[in-house]
Amino acid sequence: FTSDRSGSRQVYTMDASGSAPLKVTAHTEGYSLQGWYADGKSLLTRGNRDDFWRHPERFLRVQLKEGMAEEMLFDAYGSDGALSADCNRLLFTREGTQWWRKGYEGAQASQVWMYDLKKKQFTKLADHPSGCRWPLWHPDGKRFYYVGGQSGSFNLWLRDVKSGKEQQVTHFEDDAVVNPCISRD
Repeated sequence: FTSDRSGSRQVYTMDASGSAPLKVTAHTEGYSLQGWYADGKSLLTRGNRDDFWRHPERFLRVQLKEGMAEEMLFDAYGSDGALSADCNRLLFTREGTQWWRKGYEGAQASQVWMYDLKKKQFTKLADHPSGCRWPLWHPDGKRFYYVGGQSGSFNLWLRDVKSGKEQQVTHFEDDAVVNPCISRD
């Protein structure tokens, strides 16, 4: 979890029993927690680094082992990171207006990207004028979910990574899907 109890947003861990939290990070710019690596020994985080005014957000791997330096996954910005089960690919978003700006279509619409950590290669996967947000891997690793506004409201979509074929999962007309999550099982 994240907390600002030390002055800036830092990442902490604790046992499910609720024992004393252990502070994992210490950079003064702070962090947001994106998820766990499959090995249970590292965390995917996002922190502001390098640039002070335009997209300073960087994805960082933080190992739980004390004294280990954070590792920048790539030197470019992104939000809403989701690691594949094998931890070789990262889904994330770029750009985007505020999520509550219903009906926006245009150049600032968010897009879903994938970064292959082994090949060190970026691929844009979903790009609609109404925006694509909050990507999540499907358990098969061949597809991913995301929230898109192409139906007139923000709904959950399922898209194949290779073919780009997609299907609408939810069918809200006036409400919106916001910050979805998926169970590991």
